[in-house]
Amino acid sequence: MKFSLSIPRLALACAALFIGLSAQAAERPNVLFLSVDDLKPSIGAYGDSLAITPNIDRLANSGTIMLNNYCQQAICAPSRMSMFTGLRPDSTKVWDLRTQIQDSNPDAVTMQQLFKENGYTTAGSGKVMHGARGEHPESWSVPFTSKKDLPYADGFPVPAHDNAFYQGDHEQEVYNEMIDKGINNWRERASYMAEHNAMPSTEGLDIPDDAYADGALANWAIDQLEQYAQTKEPFFLTVGFMKPHLPFVAPKKYWDMYDRDSLPLAEFREHAENTPDWVYHKYGELRSYSDVTRDWNKSIEDDQARELINGYYACVSYIDAQIGRVLDSLDKLGLADNTIVVLWGDHGWHLGDHDMWCKHSNFEQATRSPLIIHAPGYQPGRAEGMTEFVDIFPTLVELANLEEPYELEGASLVPLLENENAKVKDYAISQYNRQRDIMGYALRDERYRYVMWMRNDWRTTMPFDPSLVEFIELYDYEKDPLETVNQANNPAYADAAAKLKSQMLEYFKAYEQPVEATPAYDGETVKLGQGDVMIDLAAVDIAGLNTRFASVTRDGDDLILDFELSKKWPSVDFYGPGNTPWNLSAYNAIDITMTNEGSEQIRAHAFVTNPGDTSAQRKRAGANEYLPAGATKTLHIPFANPEYPFTPDVINSLRIFIDKQQSAPSKLRIDSIKGVKIPGAAPNPTAPQASTQPANKGFETGSTGKGQIIYIPKAGHTAPPQGQPGKANTAAPAGATATPASGESLLEVGQLTNTDVELRFASVNASPDGESLYLDFELSSRWPSVQFFPHGETSLWNLTGKTAVDVSLTNESSETVKTFAFIANPGHSQQNKRASSAKSPIAPGETATLSIPIDPTIPNFDPSQVEEVRVFIGMHKAPVRLKLNSITLR
Repeated sequence: MKFSLSIPRLALACAALFIGLSAQAAERPNVLFLSVDDLKPSIGAYGDSLAITPNIDRLANSGTIMLNNYCQQAICAPSRMSMFTGLRPDSTKVWDLRTQIQDSNPDAVTMQQLFKENGYTTAGSGKVMHGARGEHPESWSVPFTSKKDLPYADGFPVPAHDNAFYQGDHEQEVYNEMIDKGINNWRERASYMAEHNAMPSTEGLDIPDDAYADGALANWAIDQLEQYAQTKEPFFLTVGFMKPHLPFVAPKKYWDMYDRDSLPLAEFREHAENTPDWVYHKYGELRSYSDVTRDWNKSIEDDQARELINGYYACVSYIDAQIGRVLDSLDKLGLADNTIVVLWGDHGWHLGDHDMWCKHSNFEQATRSPLIIHAPGYQPGRAEGMTEFVDIFPTLVELANLEEPYELEGASLVPLLENENAKVKDYAISQYNRQRDIMGYALRDERYRYVMWMRNDWRTTMPFDPSLVEFIELYDYEKDPLETVNQANNPAYADAAAKLKSQMLEYFKAYEQPVEATPAYDGETVKLGQGDVMIDLAAVDIAGLNTRFASVTRDGDDLILDFELSKKWPSVDFYGPGNTPWNLSAYNAIDITMTNEGSEQIRAHAFVTNPGDTSAQRKRAGANEYLPAGATKTLHIPFANPEYPFTPDVINSLRIFIDKQQSAPSKLRIDSIKGVKIPGAAPNPTAPQASTQPANKGFETGSTGKGQIIYIPKAGHTAPPQGQPGKANTAAPAGATATPASGESLLEVGQLTNTDVELRFASVNASPDGESLYLDFELSSRWPSVQFFPHGETSLWNLTGKTAVDVSLTNESSETVKTFAFIANPGHSQQNKRASSAKSPIAPGETATLSIPIDPTIPNFDPSQVEEVRVFIGMHKAPVRLKLNSITLR
C-alpha cells in the first residue's frame, strides 16, 4: 500500500474491505515505530504553514492523525518510559533523567518486550529507551544498535559528542582530545566541550545526510527492512530519530529551505497574568551550549532566536527526509500492506513563547505532540478527540491481537481509526514538577487547561489532601490560545473551574492506592527495666533526645513532638536506656501509636537502626503512614525485610520524622512505643552477636539517598548539648546574623552539630586529629553534596565587604575528582540567589583551594544574607573521599 499524498475517500472505502480481510488473514502485522525526539506539531499536516514536511504529510494522509495528542510529562525519559510501558509517570516512578525504570518499577513491560515475547523480531537504534538502563535489553531480540555503530557516509567519522552531534573540525578535535585525556563522566564531558567552545547550539555543514546520525540511522533502518523482507519474520522495528533535539544539527540544504529573516518570533513572550515565576523555567538545557548566554536574567536576543527557530525547522525537514527514505523502502520491499506505522514525538518544545525555550513545562507548547498511526485496513482520518501517549500501547496490542501484560493505563485508539469523529476520553493529563517537591497536574480538554500544583512530593497514588494545593492555573484556548491570562480566580470562570476540578479529583481518585492503618497489636511487650514498653514515655529524658527542626515536651504520659516549618526533614531521635542498644530479638515488630494534632495531613515516618547504619548499608527497618488532621494511627515497623541487613538484637536508635516542607508547623502526640510479637509473622533475620556499642548520637537525614554525620569532638572542645531545638533557615531573625572577620573560619570542625549540615549521598566524619573533616561521597547517579549552615543560633552569615570564601580540600581518593563549591542565599534553588560556583579538578593526594568570589553585583545574590556553603562533586565510578581542611574568608 503506497503512502500517497492523496487517496480519494470513496476509492479508499471500497479498498478498505479487501485490505481489512487481507490484514485479518495475515498472521501478525508488523510494526514500524518512528520516534522523533522533541518534535512538536511543526508539521504541514498539523496546519503549520512554515513547516516543509512532505513525507510526514503523506503518512498523515494515508493514516489517522491525532490532532489533540498530549504527553504525560514534557521531558524525555519520563515521557518515553510512560509511553513504552503504557503506565503514567506516577506508576513508572520515572519523573527525571536520572531514574532507571528497572529500579523504580522492575515489573514494567515495554511494548517491544511484549511483542518479542509473542514471537516478533524486535530491533532498535537511535534515541529510544531513555530512562531504562542499557536501552532496556529485555525489549530486544537482537542487541540494540548504538549510534557509533550506525552506517555513516564514507569518509566521515562518527559525529563528535557522546550523542553523535558534530562534524565540525573544531568540535571533532576537542572531542578527540577529551577522549585522549580519559574524561569518562558524561557531565564532565559535556562541560569540557562547552568550556572549549566546542558545543554550539547549531551546526549546518554542507555534507551528506548520513554524515550526521539521523541520516545514518535511516540507512540502518532500511538495512533492517531489507532483511525482514527476505526472512518474512514478523518485526517490531523502533527507529529513534534524534533531531530536532538540541543542538540543531542538519545539513546546510535544510537550513536553506527557510528564509531566516522572515521567520516570525513567538507572538507572546511574557509570563501569563496571575501566575508566579516558579511555574516557568530559565531554559537551562539551552544555556548549557557554548554559544548561549548563561546569564539567567537575560532572554535570548532576537537574532539568535531566529537562528534557533531556523535550526528547529531545518531539523524537522531533515528528519522528514529520512522518514521519507524509510517509508519508500517499506513500500518498495512490499512490506507496507501488513505494517502498522506509528510516528510519535516524545513531547513539544517552546520556541520563545512565555520567554521559554526547550520543554519542561505544563504549557501547551511543551505538552502537545504529534501522533500519526497508519494501520492497514483503516481509512485515513483527522481525529480531534483527546489522546495521550499512554494510549499507544493498548492501541498496538489491539491491532496485533495480543493480550495486555497488565492493566494498561491508557485507552485503545482503534475507535478513532475506525471513525475520526469518535471519542475515547474527555481529557488528557500531563504533569511536571517544580521546586523539588511540587508536582503540577495539567488537565487538558477540548477548550481548557486546568493545572493543579501539589506540594510535599504528593503523587496521585496518595489520598488527596486539599491543604497541599499550592496553586491553580486555568486557561481558555477558545478566547486565549496563547495562554496570556490565568483565569483560575476569575468569577466568570467559576463554573468551568468547578467542573475541571471535579474531573481532576476524579482522575486522582482513580489512581489512589488505599492507605490502611495498621492495627496495634496487644501481644507481648519488651521488658527493659523501664516498664512494659520499649520506651517509657513518662520517663524519657527530653534533654537527651536528638532533635532536628523540632522540639519535645511532655503532656502527662505522652510526648508532644512539635516540628518546625522547614525545607529539610524535621526529626526526633530516641536512644536506649543509658545510651546502650535495645535488644528486641524476642519480638518481630515495633508499634508506634501517634495522633496528628496539627492543622493539615502529614506523612509520618519512623525507623530503627543498627550501629553503622548509612544510606548505603541500610541497616534499618521502617514504616510510614498518612495521618489526616486529628487522626490516630499506628506505625507498624516489621523487622523482617529481605532488602536490608537489619537485626533486632542491637537497635541503637529510633527516629520519628515527617515530610519536609509542610505548609504549616506540625504536631504529633506520641501515645505509645511498643515492641510486639505477632503470631504467624515472618521470623526475625539471623542476628549477629549482641553488641554493647554506645548509641551513635549523630544524625542521618531520614530519606533515601541521604547520608550521615557522626559527631566526634575536636580536641579541647566538649560535645554540644543534644536535644537543642533545630533552627529554621528560611529567614534571618532579628539579631541572628553573624559577621565574621576576614581570615576567620566560617565553621569550627569541633563545634558542628546535626543542625549545621545537610547531606546528599554523603557522610561526614571528623579526622583522627579532630582538625579537619572527611567528606565521604557515595557512588551515585546524582550530585553528592554536603551543605554547611551557620552554627548555633545564627541563621545567616553577613559577608558584606568580603571578597571570597576559600574552601581547602585534599583528595584522598584514587582518581581525579572534579569538585565544586558555592555560597547561597535562602531560596536560591528557585531564584538563583547564589554566588558563582568555584570548581577545580583535584588529583589523588593533591590539595586545592576552591575560591568562591563574593560579588555584590551578581543578580539576585545578597552577600549579607548567606545561608549555606555547599561542597559537591561530579559523578564518579567509585566512592570519593575528600578531606575538608578549612572554610575561610578573604
